[in-house]
Amino acid sequence: MTKHLAMIIFGMTCGLTPSFADTLTVTVLNESNKGIRSRVVYKSGPSPAVLGDTDENGALTKEYSCKSGEVLAARPFDKGSYFESTDEPCQSKVTLRVLSRQTPKGFAINYRIEKINLPDGSPALITYKGFISTKTAAIPNSAGCAVDVSSSVQQQLYKIAGSEWTLVTRNEIDPSSLFTGLDSSAKSVFLPFGCGESSSRVEMLNADAAGNLSRYLATGNLSVPNSIQSLGLRY
Repeated sequence: MTKHLAMIIFGMTCGLTPSFADTLTVTVLNESNKGIRSRVVYKSGPSPAVLGDTDENGALTKEYSCKSGEVLAARPFDKGSYFESTDEPCQSKVTLRVLSRQTPKGFAINYRIEKINLPDGSPALITYKGFISTKTAAIPNSAGCAVDVSSSVQQQLYKIAGSEWTLVTRNEIDPSSLFTGLDSSAKSVFLPFGCGESSSRVEMLNADAAGNLSRYLATGNLSVPNSIQSLGLRY
């Protein structure tokens, strides 16, 4: 190799700049700010792809460069206890929230989150979880069964400070006062068979009510002012 050619190659290699991926830090927490082990996926097209799995503290650090319009989501390994998170824009530090399905009232069928500002201007949010309750009772002097199916929504108001959520207040509300077009939350049905013989029909009524409330929580027109007022906030 001639001296002249060696100098050219040296000059070309010196001009190269190494390309490094960004460091992406993802934290998956529940409402109580506890880390939840989850699989993190990224979405930039029709099908999500796996970014990686968090540790037991809900933390994942990975060399990755976010693309324009890309979002991240968490899928808890304990699917029976937690919902999947909502999608959040991909950035260097991301906190994903997975809400608990289990509550003192029972298992929630679906959830929703709405961000608001408190009267003092500080950021906050309200979580909504839907529940279905079904009761049966034998009708005296009849072979029939009375079935009462009712739905309710648990509201929880949290104040936000960075990645911390602090519970302010909570209550339970009739979903018909939250969602436009949703009929009364209670439905009574008389079945012409004994309650034991009507179990499949009772399950169907319960499933229909759960599916209806779940759809409203996912895409229904929710009245945030009604929600705020029922939680006792005054602006």
